[in-house]
Amino acid sequence: GDGTSYEVVNGLFPRDPADGPVELGMLPLGTGNSFLRDFGITTEQDALEALLHGRTRAVDVIRCEHAEGTLHYINLLGLGFTARAGALTNEKFKPLGPLGYVAAVLVSVARLEHPVDPIRVDGAAEIDERPAAFLCFSNSRYTGGTMMMAPRADASDGVLEIVRVGALSRAELVAQFPRIFNGTHVDHPLVEQRTAKRVDFVHERLQDCMID
Repeated sequence: GDGTSYEVVNGLFPRDPADGPVELGMLPLGTGNSFLRDFGITTEQDALEALLHGRTRAVDVIRCEHAEGTLHYINLLGLGFTARAGALTNEKFKPLGPLGYVAAVLVSVARLEHPVDPIRVDGAAEIDERPAAFLCFSNSRYTGGTMMMAPRADASDGVLEIVRVGALSRAELVAQFPRIFNGTHVDHPLVEQRTAKRVDFVHERLQDCMID
């Protein structure tokens, strides 16, 4: 699944460019299998056919530098509400499979916060210091199985898709949540999308992150 692929990616990277590209074969045997959905692979048979016929796609790998080192990912990194829901899924709802993500989201609404994580995008002079329910830095479209977090994301376009959900109330978040399954949540006026090659966090703080 996505978590196992994340571990493998961090065994493969960083790589010396002189070594050339590396091929990673993936099977949808995890809880959500979000990343493979971008490529129309939702079953083991789909994956095996792609492997047997050597069908490959070039994808971007995101480098994330933090206080204790560097990590790499291919799906997404989420902060705020999504990270708390992801942690709760692993703690209590993992046996429910993809429905566990939904259960964790609904439970996490009770503890909804709107933290401020000032970021600078692509070296711009201005800093975004607005409070947000969550921030996601997506390389691909899906998370939590079938949740289309970043409907415009393309895993091979050389940029991240930043999805910023502003200071939604608990009632608004619950009302908008079903729309994430078809990507229409981004039509809400407090939800923003933009692309970026680089994101810098202006102020360090220790917090949970959901990665792949």
